[in-house]
Amino acid sequence: MQYIQNHILKFTLGLSLLFTSMLVMAEVEITFLANQGYLLSDGEDKIIVDGFLGESYAIFEGLEAGSALAMSKASGVFSGIDISLASHRHFEHFQPDTACSFLKSSKSTLMVSSAQVITVLRERCKPFAKTHANVKVAKPGIGVAPVYKKDGVEVEMIPLSHGIGKYASLQHYGHLMTVAGKTILHIGDAAADPVDFIAAGLQNRKLDIVIVPYTYFHRPSGKLILSQFLNASVIIVGHIPPKEKAQVTAAITADYPDAVIFDQRMSSKTFN
Repeated sequence: MQYIQNHILKFTLGLSLLFTSMLVMAEVEITFLANQGYLLSDGEDKIIVDGFLGESYAIFEGLEAGSALAMSKASGVFSGIDISLASHRHFEHFQPDTACSFLKSSKSTLMVSSAQVITVLRERCKPFAKTHANVKVAKPGIGVAPVYKKDGVEVEMIPLSHGIGKYASLQHYGHLMTVAGKTILHIGDAAADPVDFIAAGLQNRKLDIVIVPYTYFHRPSGKLILSQFLNASVIIVGHIPPKEKAQVTAAITADYPDAVIFDQRMSSKTFN
């Protein structure tokens, strides 16, 4: 009897060590698409945030031609996307024609966003987006259940204002994602207002990776938010106008030497 109990104990300990090892080795790969667009993957699950960028807009880049074509066909790295997200409807974050082409090619992908984003998509992608069950309007708020939860991956949408004046009526959301056991926050184009971050409860959240527009790094209000609400071990800098990249990179890395700035579109980094 003791012999059997010892073997059961060894087997249980072995499983525990294996499980612990798997947790320690869990990695998330983040691919920079363009502007503030990123693809996140744990090797099985994939999330796109602000990545439907088939063309350049104003001072910002879209995807390169080959990548845009792959996205339209949901091929290559764009195959097997589980959920797609858009922080708001501005064209350098969400292009409905690109989203429409992708979703028609990847019908299993869930598209979840604000009413404003989904309205634009449905207008530009008739009749597909009007009837497709995987195109959904989210109504997020503080304490609201995740908009996506599967196999250890979760996505919460949290209200973060884009600003005042002409931006006051814009529906804008940050995305708080759990991937490979890591908590990742993409703040879109959120205004650097501490009140919004406090309302979202971010002062109480442990963050592993944050994806933040470059403007936060040279404004006092942005630096305050970085230190008080976005104090993660990995800070990824996005939304950099291509013509300003060298200057912006030099300025940011002088004060934030560990900040991650992707060299080029479709480049990836793995975080563990």
